[in-house]
Amino acid sequence: TYWYITGEKSGVSCVSYEKTGGKVGEKCIKVENPPQKGLCLRQRYLYLSTSQQYKLSAYFKTEKFTGNAGMRVINSGWSWNSGSIQPSSSTTDWELVEKTFTPKPSPNHEYFVLLYIPKGCSGKIWIDGVKLELVGAPLESSTK
Repeated sequence: TYWYITGEKSGVSCVSYEKTGGKVGEKCIKVENPPQKGLCLRQRYLYLSTSQQYKLSAYFKTEKFTGNAGMRVINSGWSWNSGSIQPSSSTTDWELVEKTFTPKPSPNHEYFVLLYIPKGCSGKIWIDGVKLELVGAPLESSTK
């Protein structure tokens, strides 16, 4: 799956696609010593329904990682997000983290999965098994 890197372009060297060691299958994303200005990776052009619930989930692994990194779904105007999923501590073995949400409207109906590593983070973080799944039946409209 393709991840689009935004933010500090010099930080591209800190991102790798590991061929072994992932939790789900073999491969995973690894970010080691991110740039001080921060870094974002995005899965772009997702089309979600505002009348559906979705679950965002991913496996995280960390080693001496400091900072508030995580994942969320955002709309194309960056004016709404699903809330974050994040690793529970600075050093942890693989852990599954998930969040259920209902999207708010997006200006052009597009959404993105965003992996964000904000300014000032350090250490190592691995991400694997990222999923965005539909949950249950459509929600009933509040306007009848």
